[in-house]
Amino acid sequence: MNNKKKQSWVFVAIILFLILLYFFFGNGFNRLSGHLIFLERNADTVNISDEVRIGILVSDITDLAGIQLDISYDSKILSYQRIEEGNFLNEDGWAITYFNESEINLTSGLIEDIIIFRRGGYDGINGSGILATIYFNATSPGSTDINLPEVLLADSNGEMLPSDSVGTSVSVKGGDEGFFKKALNKFKHIYEKTIGDIFGDSTAPSAPTNLTTGRVTKNQVELFWNAPPEDDVAGYELYRCLGICEPEELVAVVNDLKYVDKGLFSSTTYSYAIIAYDAVPNRSPHSAILSVTTN
Repeated sequence: MNNKKKQSWVFVAIILFLILLYFFFGNGFNRLSGHLIFLERNADTVNISDEVRIGILVSDITDLAGIQLDISYDSKILSYQRIEEGNFLNEDGWAITYFNESEINLTSGLIEDIIIFRRGGYDGINGSGILATIYFNATSPGSTDINLPEVLLADSNGEMLPSDSVGTSVSVKGGDEGFFKKALNKFKHIYEKTIGDIFGDSTAPSAPTNLTTGRVTKNQVELFWNAPPEDDVAGYELYRCLGICEPEELVAVVNDLKYVDKGLFSSTTYSYAIIAYDAVPNRSPHSAILSVTTN
């Protein structure tokens, strides 16, 4: 009889313990308690000298009017280059935003006091989007975590919003593969220009036409375009920029009439343009600009 009573009390104690666990911690098992702000990389593995882009994004937020945050990383592996403001806090087109790009504090492995907020007393922004993009250069082999050690989110009344942050990581492969690839491309352009000077071909192709999208997903965009009428086109250069803007970043050199741009940020607008070139290479004007937003 005593053994049965002991077993009953043990059973009751276990049930009570499980109920307490659920009451105090159960909500946290399945979801975060605050608004989610997270980092998203353009690639999980890169080569030395490659560019690394880290997007600072927010998800499903209500009445966001301003942010202040820090970013930590391993400065032995990544070298900070610059930061660009995203379009989320001004996506309604009403408010002018303040962005303290020139006042950000940079120490070894830490970017401090990134501040962006809406001016003029307007309501905050709802939804999901990109707040800023940080550009690094991969300098040494290894892996680094990139985190948000401090995050402050404020609504349009100046009240702090609860938040949860999620970082990311990037691996840099050893060797000089990226460097030699870029050096080879540079030599190729110098060689082709010299050949053009010798043979006197200075006529550029016409601009490619009908730049359009195919399949668009969370992290990639499929692009198609039509060739110019000239028969001496040797290839195409694809340019891109973040937002609705004039594309300046060369992202691909191809011989085909299509390209899939991968490693993109979700819920983000990109703009594209195509240039055709011949064997010299003489470069055409760029095509009409196409803007597209990932899922």
